[in-house]
Amino acid sequence: MLEAERELMGQQQAPSGTLRLSIPTTYGYHRILPLLPEFRRQYPQVRVDIHLGNRNIDFVDEGYDMAIRVRAQPDSGLIARHLEDAALVVVAAPDYLARVGTPQNLDDLAQHQCIQFELPSNGRRIAWLFSDDGRPCEILTQGAYLCSDEVLGGVTQAKHGTGLFQTYRFIIERELAEGSLVEVLQPYAGRSRPFTVLYPRGRHVPLRLRAVIDFLVEKQKGWGD
Repeated sequence: MLEAERELMGQQQAPSGTLRLSIPTTYGYHRILPLLPEFRRQYPQVRVDIHLGNRNIDFVDEGYDMAIRVRAQPDSGLIARHLEDAALVVVAAPDYLARVGTPQNLDDLAQHQCIQFELPSNGRRIAWLFSDDGRPCEILTQGAYLCSDEVLGGVTQAKHGTGLFQTYRFIIERELAEGSLVEVLQPYAGRSRPFTVLYPRGRHVPLRLRAVIDFLVEKQKGWGD
């Protein structure tokens, strides 16, 4: 309350204080953590306390100011601000494709080991998303390999020749450039999943929180380049 009064009276000229953020592990490593030095240069009086993890949090009980989530569910107690639509790709190691062959269409997925990703919150396996002649479609793929909670487990399995894996392009850009992973089924690409900034509704939004949200929204404009 004191901070809000100071802002209203014009006494607080710059964002300051501690920000507590909850960010999915992979998103934090690949998107957010690399930006922190620049954010701190712009706002040296703001301390950033980041929790990397994929579990649900309680904003009030745990004292978080903001969270970033994928596929955020509607919640009347939270304000949601769209951050980005992260492009999805299907990849495999060159040696896997040399052994098994490269899928040419979506029907070919049935002949391949497709690494599954399971949501730890409910045990549900995530469908792969495709665009078939401009029409969105979802496929529940099959395979003998499963990872849960952290998508980097699936990326590691794919790099070692386990099978095909659908993941976010921003995670494996280096592997694609190096050639340790190869994109397949490009004609059926074009789908994405949304990442959203969430923060509590109905309370004063401090300058430091406004600053980090505006900073991230501005930075994401270059992520598709």
